[in-house]
Amino acid sequence: MKKRKSPAAKKTQAEAAKKQKEKKQKLQLTIAFSAAAVAIAAVAIYFALAGPTLGLVKLKPEGGKYVDRSGGIAYVAADINYEPIAVGEPYAQIGDTTLYEIKGLDPKQWLTEKYEGVGAIYHSDKIELPGLGGWQANAVLVCETEVITVQKAEITDPADVEAIVKAATENPLDYEPSELVTQRESFKVYHLKFTSSVFEGLYYDILYLDNGKNAYFYDRSTKLYYDAGELLVKYLPRASDAE
Repeated sequence: MKKRKSPAAKKTQAEAAKKQKEKKQKLQLTIAFSAAAVAIAAVAIYFALAGPTLGLVKLKPEGGKYVDRSGGIAYVAADINYEPIAVGEPYAQIGDTTLYEIKGLDPKQWLTEKYEGVGAIYHSDKIELPGLGGWQANAVLVCETEVITVQKAEITDPADVEAIVKAATENPLDYEPSELVTQRESFKVYHLKFTSSVFEGLYYDILYLDNGKNAYFYDRSTKLYYDAGELLVKYLPRASDAE
């Protein structure tokens, strides 16, 4: 005959079963929380690595252009003379290269690399960029670039701006001045950054080279030299005077 358990024994057994159940539930919760923590960590790592490029427009190289297939826009690289005045937020990506908005300009027409004295600008293939002669310049910033770029002067007088543009676009020299070859180190090099009344948000940049005796303009896109004469003397000391 099977012996009946006493009420006390039944109570003890029930409590033990309850504790076992609670222990099992706690273990299941611990496992669930651990899995969730791992998942959250994985998502955090993903966003840390991919986050900066998430949502950026993907551009694909096609026939010398960079195409946004979703927007039906094709960008081309501008010549080295064109520079952004100010860089905005990330907008697009070409491979591992991030392109940024140019402040004040439509990113569907203009983009730039993270410009720090060096970097390319990209523009819609529907836009034709003029040279300096068609830039409609309204001011010139005279800058010296070594480790950082320092503005040395600003030219806003319309007559002076026009005279500089004319001298830097008409009657190019048909040779590289010999002194620039044999005495290059004697020349101070400045960047002339032309702002435009039409292409706001951009500079057109040419070089100004001066050794205290002779001065030249140099356009890095056309690779042409021009005689600068004394056009900048009242804004910038000659090289020999500045030493």
